[in-house]
Amino acid sequence: MSISAAPHSTQNAVIRHDFAAMPRYLINLSGIVLSVPYPAQARHISLGLCGVYDIYQELSYEVWDLPYIDLLKFVLPYHLSGASKKASPVAELRVFAKLVWAQDSDGLDLRDIEQLAEWLLTSVQKEYRAKDKQIIAERLEELNLGARGSHKSPEKAFGKLVKAVYGRELAGQDIVEDLRLWRRPRRPEELLTCLINGVPWLVYEAYKPHDHGHVVAHAAITPRHVVSLTFYLDDKTLDYFSPNLNFEGIIPRDIRNLMREMRIIYSPYARTDAYIENGREDEVV
Repeated sequence: MSISAAPHSTQNAVIRHDFAAMPRYLINLSGIVLSVPYPAQARHISLGLCGVYDIYQELSYEVWDLPYIDLLKFVLPYHLSGASKKASPVAELRVFAKLVWAQDSDGLDLRDIEQLAEWLLTSVQKEYRAKDKQIIAERLEELNLGARGSHKSPEKAFGKLVKAVYGRELAGQDIVEDLRLWRRPRRPEELLTCLINGVPWLVYEAYKPHDHGHVVAHAAITPRHVVSLTFYLDDKTLDYFSPNLNFEGIIPRDIRNLMREMRIIYSPYARTDAYIENGREDEVV
């Protein structure tokens, strides 16, 4: 989503959203409030039944690799200017918010931005290695080199696939590009730090080659609890790379504008000086 935008025609301009004018939805996380724009025109909205959670109660969480709570989901449609109200959207931006209980962060205080980055990079590698493993298994199955799930070692499965596709001649080959594996941050300098309404967020982009990718943002609200936001375009999005529609300019800008409207509000008992930076203006790059 970060590729420079191409010129577009005003005749098929895509209508942007005004997040600042939207009503707000409040989610209470044991006294810490997450305030987000509530898009009335969004579709497939999924919100918590009461919007109030005890983040220290294990029964509040779904359990996967890390315990998490789904806070909200919605799909934001994009239409062409002048299109009929019944016209199908030309793009749909999916937005997910969840709270992660970082039980694997022993010894870390995730409110410290450097410690949050350390934990996040470890989590990102684990998550996207699993995604790549799935891609490799599917490709091996397509090549009749083993049923999905039959390769216990990801490294051996990858080696088998590389040998089958490239033989022993790997010089000059971009394996990640050709196999469409996920590109994701691997070093702290690949994470973008943004101060939004007084709270530091870490933002990164993960994508497969020739795809528009996911934008993901994280902010710690306690030493071990992290709010995670994910933005990505629906697979039904039409002509994302079209020189006429300018999605590459509109979608990243709307994500930034939505992030500007995210607010984390601390109670007097939860707020710490870790989030107060006198003399520093908020920045969303």
